[in-house]
Amino acid sequence: MVIDEPKAFDSFMARYGKFRGVRNYIALIGQKSSALDEKIGYYGERIALYAQTLGLNTCWVAMTFSKSVTKSQCKMKSGEKLICVLALGYGETQGVQHKSKKIEDVCTVHGEMPVWFKSGLEAALLAPTATNQQNFLFSLEGNSVSVKSTGGFYAKVDLGIVKYHLSLVRERNILPGNPEQCLLERYKMKDFILREWREEDIETIAKAANNPRIAQNLRNTFPYPYTPEAARWYVNDCISH
Repeated sequence: MVIDEPKAFDSFMARYGKFRGVRNYIALIGQKSSALDEKIGYYGERIALYAQTLGLNTCWVAMTFSKSVTKSQCKMKSGEKLICVLALGYGETQGVQHKSKKIEDVCTVHGEMPVWFKSGLEAALLAPTATNQQNFLFSLEGNSVSVKSTGGFYAKVDLGIVKYHLSLVRERNILPGNPEQCLLERYKMKDFILREWREEDIETIAKAANNPRIAQNLRNTFPYPYTPEAARWYVNDCISH
C-alpha cells in the first residue's frame, strides 16, 4: 500500500482516466507466472470490496497510472511483476451503475436455468471489468460450473474478478456441489495462504494496526493507539460474519 504519493496519478494518462486527487493506492504485485493475472483479479477484488465495507471507495487502474513511479515506491523482489493498482480514498461521488450485458449473453445452459446459477451470474455481472467489456462466458453441466475468457484487455484479471464475485454467492450456500466441483477454489500462493480469521490473529493485528500513518488515512472511527481490545473486537466481528 502506497500512502500520500500523488505522482503516480499526476500524468496525462491519469487525467485521461479522469482521476483527480489520488494519493493512496494499493499496488497489486506478484511472482511472474501464467496464473498471476487471474490471482491478482481474484484477491484484488476481495480487497476492493472489503475497503468498500469500511466506507472507502476504490477503483481498478490498469493503464492510466505511472508504473515507473509506482515501482519506485515498492520493494519488488526479483521475478515479481506489477499488474495494476487499486486507487483508494473517498470519492467525490459513489459512482454510477455501469451498463451490463444480459445474462443470456454470458452463459450457455442446456435446459432450464437453475435459480442458484442465475444468482451467480447476477453477481458476476456486477463485477468491474476492463473498459466494462464483460468478456467472459459461463457454462453449466449438471451442477458443475466453468468459465472462460472471450478475449480483450486484461482478460485474465477480469476473469479473476468475476470468479470472486461468484464465490461470494457460493460462500452464502447458494451454489450446490462440493469444492472440487466448483471452479472457485481457494488459491494457495507461494508465500501465503488466504484463510478465515482466527482468534490467534488478535495479537498480530494489534501490532500491525498500531500505526499513526494508518489512522491518519482512515476515518475517525479507526482508533489510535490501536489496542489489543480493539483488535479483539475486530477479529471476533470478522469471525462472527
